[in-house]
Parts: sequence; structure tokens; C-alpha cells
Amino acid sequence: TVYAKLKSNGQVDYLSVTEHLLNDEKMGKLVAPNALMNVENLNGFEGFVLENNNLVWDAQGKDIYYSGEAKEELPVAVEVTYYLNGEEKSLEEMLGKSGKVEIRLHYTNSSKVGDLYTPFVAAVATTLLEEQTRNVEVSNGKAISNGRTIAVTALAAPGLYDSLKLDELKSLDDVVIKYETENFELMDVYSVVTPKVLDSNDLKIFSELDGLYADADELSDGS
Repeated sequence: TVYAKLKSNGQVDYLSVTEHLLNDEKMGKLVAPNALMNVENLNGFEGFVLENNNLVWDAQGKDIYYSGEAKEELPVAVEVTYYLNGEEKSLEEMLGKSGKVEIRLHYTNSSKVGDLYTPFVAAVATTLLEEQTRNVEVSNGKAISNGRTIAVTALAAPGLYDSLKLDELKSLDDVVIKYETENFELMDVYSVVTPKVLDSNDLKIFSELDGLYADADELSDGS
């Protein structure tokens, strides 16, 4: 699993990878190719040595979960642009302002075999504060309010139109969120990208986001 923390314009700020080495044969040592830096064991104290760009783990019959920093480019990149009342603005220019907001996430797929792109699907999620937001619209998705916050979810499939040339797929490189606000602030935006068709189990995390935000608000109020 690859985790990327992105800047507000979509550029990668930090990239980490979590690996799971399955040890179903209870072997004493496990060997894995390594392209990571600052490797750390996540679930135990088993050590490793680096031999010929391979990690040789003293597994002692156990599964190994480890993480490390990566420098490779992501196969799916996203460029984020912001608009206020129809004019493109920097994020800094928009903070605290009122008006019609448009946030455009443009996904680019660089993973290609022949003429076909790897069929990545990007599920996008964020939340907006109900008290300062109205008239929410989202392309390829929906917005649901619980009276306190508005959960926004959407899907993108970058490269799918270029692979299949179907007109109804033209908009799937982008997710566009539009709304009116009295005081713009940028909430966290999550993208989950997978090279398989999403099912209901994949999307359960988004239904939990609203509760997580509410819990965080209560914790902040209490402290």
C-alpha cells in the first residue's frame, strides 16, 4: 500500500510504502527486493540486513509488516486548481473569502501497456461545514448532509476514455466540486486509487469520515 501526502496543488510532499511479507511456510528468513529508505518494522522487533539491494529479514517464522520512504513517481498524479467567482486563484488568495468556489481535481494516468491505460479508479472524499456552505455540486459523485457537515464523494477513472474512446467517459479524468461559502477553508481531501473495480467494501471508509471529523471536533472543543 502506497501512502502519499500531497500539497494543496497536488504535488507530492511525502511518499511512503507499507509492505506485508506473508510467511505461510514459517521460514526463518524472508528476502524482499528493496527500493525504500528508512525501513522500519511495524509489528515486531525482527531485524534485517541489506544484501544486494534486498532486505533479508530475520523473520523467525512470522509475517513481516514494514514501511519505508519512496522516491518513485506515482502512476496516477493529480493537479488541483481553485476558482473563486469564476477566476482561478491560489489557495492563499481564497482562504477566508466568500463567494462561489470551484475545486477541480485533474487526474493523470501514466501507467500504460500498448494503447491501453492501467484501469485505475480514484475514489475521492472530503467534508464541508454545513453552517458556511450551500448549493454543493460534485461531478461523478454526490454530496450528503447530516445537518452539521456535508460529505462529498466522487469517482474518477483517468485514462479510461483514451483507452475506450467512449464519449460518456470523457469527464472521468476530473472531479469538480462547486459550492457557495461565506468563509472558505480547505478541508482534508482523500483519494483512494486502486487498479481494480471498487465495491461496497472499498467505499465503507468514506461513510466513516464524517464520524471521524465529528469526533475530532468534540475532542477539540473539550480541550
